[in-house]
Amino acid sequence: MDRERLAPLLDDPSSAVVRAATRALLPDAAGFPEEWLRIRTAQDRPRAVRVAARRLLRAAGLHRRPTS
Repeated sequence: MDRERLAPLLDDPSSAVVRAATRALLPDAAGFPEEWLRIRTAQDRPRAVRVAARRLLRAAGLHRRPTS
């Protein structure tokens, strides 16, 4: 399955690799465990990883808007 093969690329040090993997994984975003993606939105993660995780959460319908 593509998700299993490409998911590790979301943690790649190259932002270009993370972006390409994210684009490929967007159609299958609902197949990721929510917690696995949320871990990647932490501030200690590289920006590209945080952005990718948020994109996948949105695509899966799991993105939470910040409360004011």
